[in-house]
Amino acid sequence: MTTASYYRNGHQVMMTLRSSSYLSSLYLLSLNKHAEYYRQQIGKLISYGYCMNQDAICIVLKVACSNDFEHIISNDPQLISGALEIDVIIPFRSL
Repeated sequence: MTTASYYRNGHQVMMTLRSSSYLSSLYLLSLNKHAEYYRQQIGKLISYGYCMNQDAICIVLKVACSNDFEHIISNDPQLISGALEIDVIIPFRSL
């Protein structure tokens, strides 16, 4: 698993990616939005779903590689070009 934590617009965002040879990079997704917003805004979205637990909402996005997304720089050499499966972990209280 690869995890990134960063701040955007004063709010902390955490992202976790499953290990996969098809991962190419981490992508920024804005905070304080729900899954339907992501579905509408991400034009190259293939499918999405989400699950809830006591700590977080996990939005699973399957997207094609695209420069339309804002990149988080990753030092993981195993992240290569290809399709993505991204687990976006957002603190539940932030939504």
